[in-house]
Amino acid sequence: MPPPPIGPILVEPTVSTAPTATAIALPQQPTPTMVSSYANITPAQLQTMMQNKDFLLINTHAPYGIEIAHTDLHIPVDNDGHWLTRYPEDRNAKMVLYCRSGQWSSLAASELVKAGYAQVWHLAGGMVAWHAAGLPLQVE
Repeated sequence: MPPPPIGPILVEPTVSTAPTATAIALPQQPTPTMVSSYANITPAQLQTMMQNKDFLLINTHAPYGIEIAHTDLHIPVDNDGHWLTRYPEDRNAKMVLYCRSGQWSSLAASELVKAGYAQVWHLAGGMVAWHAAGLPLQVE
């Protein structure tokens, strides 16, 4: 079955039957596809990172409604900049950001790096890429 078209993501709560990723090298510091000191990662890399989760998984999408399982926080980007105050004070906190398509979460990642955060990863393609890789989303 082909992946759904890009647009609103319609999903049903489900348990993943996708095979787990194997042998993907993961950095201790952001390094894959570096962009201004944050790293773009693939759905397969995030899936592997989730096996030994030691980071905050943050959904920046608005409105809230769909997320990747084990998401820790929902911090949508707003126009007034108050969203930055909702992130951890520890500038070394490990964080992976995502949104629906990757546009808003890449903006958030860039702003967090400018604010001094040192360990920021970004799910390239967001929930659209995650779902297209056959990985489950959950409806809240």
